[in-house]
Amino acid sequence: MSTIRHKRTTSHDGINIAYRLHGNRDAPWLVLTNGAGCSEHYWTASLIPTLQDRFHIIEWNYRGHYDSDPAPHNDAYLIEDHAQDLLAILDAEGIESAVFMGFSMGVQVTLEMYSCRPEVFRSLALINGSYEDPIASMWGTPRLRPLLVAMLEFGAKHPGLTGGIIRFGMGGPIALPFAKLNRFCEAEVPEVPFGDYMQKVAFINPVAYMRTLRLMGEHSARKILPQLELPVLLVAGPEDTMTPIFKMEQMRDAIPDNEYHVIEGGRHTLLFTSGEWIGNTLVEFLERRGLLADLG
Repeated sequence: MSTIRHKRTTSHDGINIAYRLHGNRDAPWLVLTNGAGCSEHYWTASLIPTLQDRFHIIEWNYRGHYDSDPAPHNDAYLIEDHAQDLLAILDAEGIESAVFMGFSMGVQVTLEMYSCRPEVFRSLALINGSYEDPIASMWGTPRLRPLLVAMLEFGAKHPGLTGGIIRFGMGGPIALPFAKLNRFCEAEVPEVPFGDYMQKVAFINPVAYMRTLRLMGEHSARKILPQLELPVLLVAGPEDTMTPIFKMEQMRDAIPDNEYHVIEGGRHTLLFTSGEWIGNTLVEFLERRGLLADLG
């Protein structure tokens, strides 16, 4: 893998956001926006190694996640705040044209950023995410939403207890078997990068994590979908319990110009198991549309 350059920038409300640059400095920009709680391991397992020769790649940490500072108050974890953090990164790097990829909650953040600065987008890839209120569609039933909201509110108010539960659940020996049992990940998920991710998320800031998850439920990009004036690549996992496939199908039906792919057996960790395929599919998609030449 190419040399990783670790950088930081200041967002609109004064907090420092951490991000990393990978790949070919002379190539087009590719901006990767992760899911809530997700670390760089989602990207570095196979997607970035596949694309690092073709793109200059940015991946970054949400506010309160890992190397990024926590928000100044607990209501400042809105999707709109995350989008402003990404805008600060683009400004810091002077990026005027890029391909964007959003995964899970990153779909919402990327769509929100499009509404703020559409002129910088040349193409867009949306992976296993919802355009609005993912809490209402987890496990395929909106009836769980009040319970999930209550759990997230409780978790943010009791960070010591929450942190202990996260460390035990994510960092202990039961983490991988449980993730497979509840269909979060595929049976063939590579154990080393996924285990590294689980070990890292075990020590995430519990308040930032709970508030990020809670406030993503207050956002909707429904009105943005029909306004997308660019080619969009959609990739769905039909067995994903975090983002049921009907949410991806709704985006497929609402976005004017899109190409839709379903990865058989894909769950919420398909970037670990199918990152190489997704990377190659993105390149082929951009080449068919003549966009790589335009970006270069």
